Amino acid sequence: MGTALRSISIVIPAYNAGSSIASTLEEVFAFVHAERLMHEVIVVDDASLDHTPRIVAERFPTVRLLRHPANRGKGGAVRTGMLAAGGDWAMFLDADHSTHIEHLRLVAERAQDADVIIGSRRSAQSTSAIARPLHRRMLGDLFPKLTSHVLPAVSDTQCGFKVFKRWTVGPIFGKLTISGFAFDVEALLLADRLGAVIREVPVSWNNPRESTLNVRRDAPRMLADVIRVGWSLRRSGARSRALGREGAELRSGEGSLLPRVMIAPAGRSGAMLEPGVRAGSTPTGSR
Repeated sequence: MGTALRSISIVIPAYNAGSSIASTLEEVFAFVHAERLMHEVIVVDDASLDHTPRIVAERFPTVRLLRHPANRGKGGAVRTGMLAAGGDWAMFLDADHSTHIEHLRLVAERAQDADVIIGSRRSAQSTSAIARPLHRRMLGDLFPKLTSHVLPAVSDTQCGFKVFKRWTVGPIFGKLTISGFAFDVEALLLADRLGAVIREVPVSWNNPRESTLNVRRDAPRMLADVIRVGWSLRRSGARSRALGREGAELRSGEGSLLPRVMIAPAGRSGAMLEPGVRAGSTPTGSR
């Protein structure tokens, strides 16, 4: 698997994740070491009010901890982490680990013929360990019907398990405008306009009992964001053509991209072209 992915940056957005972040990081590190993956792990603390950043800084010294001084939303946290990533592939993963890192094995199988690989909870092979509350099921059924109008080839835009080839990261996350929970849709729309090949893999989903998603508060904003961004990209043919040209140029120069910092498992050598960010630092921009 390490050959297929070469190196990977794992971005974990975290907000008040003190009850889950330690177990998630332990499982992530156990997996990448077992699979001998060249890797970096980036946690973006989105101005948590609990002890999330302290847990990361004290217990996981190899993690790059980036901290927002004020809450920017999940989309903002993912954007910060992805733009700081230096691996040949970059992914984001929910802090509660509701979709397990072990699904990277399926990603590796698709890595040769895809640029963006996303987990799908709506595949026939997918499973859910815990039944979702009624209000979450209703939103989960409604949202795909809406997104199917702008992303007909994607069955599940909202699974918190998405992996991007390096050439796609800058033009997607550098242009991201949605900071809330609908950011996934915009990211996939931008990937589609870039000409990136998007593939889905079935995942097992361990539905969290606690979630930062508040359906009553966040659902209307999510729906409005999808309509706004979908309409903007569909209406602006010039913007879509520009993204397509940018994608073609980036794809052709993909081989010249160099890795930044990777942690190599025993027996493999890692590249170190730039120092990592110290735990507890505040990001000042993309790297």
